[in-house]
Amino acid sequence: MNIAFSIGEEDFRSIREENSYYVDKTHLLSEMLDSRDKVTLITRPRRFGKSLMLSTMEEFFAIQNDKEETKKLFDGLAIMEREDLAKEYMANYPVMHFSFNGVRGESYDNLQESILLKMKNWCIRSRKIFDFDKCDGNDVDSFERVRMGQACPAYDETEKGKKILKEDMVNFLTAMIRMLYDSYGKKVIVLLDEYDVPLAKASVMDELVDLGKGKYVSAYTAIKQFMSGLFGSALKDNSKLLKRAVITGCMRIARASIFTGINNFRWYGIQEEIYGDALGFTPQEVEKLLADTGILERSKDFKEWYDGYVFGRSEIYCPWDVLIQADIFQKKPRQKIKAHWLGTSENEILRQMLIFDIEEESRVLLAGGSITAKISNHITYDYLHASKDNLWMVLYQTGYLTKESLDDNGSLLRLVIPNKVIKKGFEEKFIEWKVENSGRQVSLCAYRKSPNAQFSASDSLKMRS
Repeated sequence: MNIAFSIGEEDFRSIREENSYYVDKTHLLSEMLDSRDKVTLITRPRRFGKSLMLSTMEEFFAIQNDKEETKKLFDGLAIMEREDLAKEYMANYPVMHFSFNGVRGESYDNLQESILLKMKNWCIRSRKIFDFDKCDGNDVDSFERVRMGQACPAYDETEKGKKILKEDMVNFLTAMIRMLYDSYGKKVIVLLDEYDVPLAKASVMDELVDLGKGKYVSAYTAIKQFMSGLFGSALKDNSKLLKRAVITGCMRIARASIFTGINNFRWYGIQEEIYGDALGFTPQEVEKLLADTGILERSKDFKEWYDGYVFGRSEIYCPWDVLIQADIFQKKPRQKIKAHWLGTSENEILRQMLIFDIEEESRVLLAGGSITAKISNHITYDYLHASKDNLWMVLYQTGYLTKESLDDNGSLLRLVIPNKVIKKGFEEKFIEWKVENSGRQVSLCAYRKSPNAQFSASDSLKMRS
């Protein structure tokens, strides 16, 4: 009998209740709860399981869930081996779970409207978790204005209404946390998914935003200020009502000041050993999945195409590719293995950044060699185009390049293409974008001549002379 895979499903409850295949990652819960971090940021490339991780946490913590039903959902999983944590945390805390995934817009106003729509839909779905009689009236009014997607009808002055609604949006997380605390009398666990999506979208907008009184700023600066207010008030000013917060994204935007002043804040990116195997599949997990599916003989193909990522000191497969291809092989075992991860999201930033001459580096990477690049953790979306090193950092953080060795660490890394999926992407997509931006054909006909070549990205101009 074929194993059921829920491809693209990000809801933990649905996966468990439908008996779909689930790779147990709940050891992350144990590690996180054993730490004393109050606000945790975990960054990983897209489609590596961030949203499913937060859904898993929500189901584990949410106080409105029946405790016995929650035990059934987690039966047999690693977290249940920790009876102390299950007793203290399971179905015992109010949860604020909000995602910025899917936020989009061609202009700053469109982007704000998209964020408001996300907030509105969250309010519509979440009304049942509040006890409005216990909540502050001003917070309830703000909730209703956001839920309706417009200023209260009492504010018939258009500009005044817009100002009030904007304030409601900035205070949205803060007000919802207060309402949850008031409803249950317990500190709140906050889960925020894909926090950097609005910043990424705004960074490619060629637009000035009027802040009033003749002050104009870039769309990126405007959305950065909005996000800073949204996060700062919720995670800093509300700290006494906060039990824990877990935030996910693709990149850490250090200079954006979004997290400035937040106490006990920790970031765990792809260079960190802690939580290195928490997202994505380890070789052991893939081997078990292939054995369970009856296609263990294809393990070499899976390794060549989907393995090769190094997070901290952990070897990682792309879970999106693994699950899709395993499902296909069950039904059509003779079909050729394919790339699935490529093209699963927009890549506006990469397109914008391909203004650099990377012909030599591309030859080396496609030949299986490595480049040496300076990796900075102090970068922001509005500085992505500042240097070629920033390009390598973006490709590294977003999964197009990875560390050559488990032992690589520090500010200088040897970066390689991780597997055949990404190599295919470089050959078919990445170079196309380069041609579009440069207006000339990039020749890669000789890239196979030097498979072991290495050089510093900053020295590439010297190499071409």
